[in-house]
Amino acid sequence: MPKLSVIIVAYKSRETIGKCVSSLPADAEIFVIQNHADTGNIDDSSLPVGVRLLQNDKNLGFGSACNQGLDLATGDFALILNPDAWADSPEYADRLVQFLDQNPAAVAVGGRLLLSDGSVQLSCARHLSLGAVFLEQTLLEKVVLGYWIDTSKVTSAIEVPQVTGACFAMKRINGQFLRFDDRFFLYCEDTELMKRLSEHGTIYHLPTAVFHHELGASSNENRWFAVACYNRGKELYFDLHHGKASSIICFLLNRAGALLRLLIWSVATVVTVGIIRRFRENAATFAKVLFAPLDVYRSSDTP
Repeated sequence: MPKLSVIIVAYKSRETIGKCVSSLPADAEIFVIQNHADTGNIDDSSLPVGVRLLQNDKNLGFGSACNQGLDLATGDFALILNPDAWADSPEYADRLVQFLDQNPAAVAVGGRLLLSDGSVQLSCARHLSLGAVFLEQTLLEKVVLGYWIDTSKVTSAIEVPQVTGACFAMKRINGQFLRFDDRFFLYCEDTELMKRLSEHGTIYHLPTAVFHHELGASSNENRWFAVACYNRGKELYFDLHHGKASSIICFLLNRAGALLRLLIWSVATVVTVGIIRRFRENAATFAKVLFAPLDVYRSSDTP
């Protein structure tokens, strides 16, 4: 039986999937789950021999697709990895496994993610709170880092409340891998899973396990929907773990944040007489976010 099972959920990821899979250990069990197969164009010829490809007729969302791989995984450890992430050497995935194997208290560990410009991506966070949502939606987070944890100067493993779902490994709990909550479509499903994992042990960030990440490569085409899903994910998280009142407050903060951004980009568009395309596109994006359906997951615009 393999020691490591790798689950990669792909959506319009043909350009990056080969590099991702090729950077993994040769003895790993690898599952690639392609959401909405007719838009992704990944087939067996795109992947090394031995990689199992699961094709979904529609986009099930990140967590549900991950669960398909987790249900089939036979390894002692599972690595959840974005298709636009890869390592310079298979050694880095092995470091995540070795860390979990050698630290009984650890239930999950995330690697260091490097953006295309070489900077360290913010991939660790504190517990999600209404205060963090307030700082984010009022843009004060640009000044006060209330939610994300800067790990750029960290050189050894540290305990953190949560790591991003783009790259993390986890242990089995009582013989089973904890599954993502299927009620989440995209974003915050990792935050919710981390909360449940933390009830069984400690979560770590391991900066010596380095991966490159083309951040948001699969969501740039439909940005308003990605932002709306992120907002909805936060609201659902609060509903599940902190009650309906907290969820409503989060909803109001999210819409206020969308309104603030709409005003900023609209003013910028007017001042520049509409010449700058980015300003116009951002205004249009946040207009859609502001008036997004209450449950955007079930929107007819779902890709």
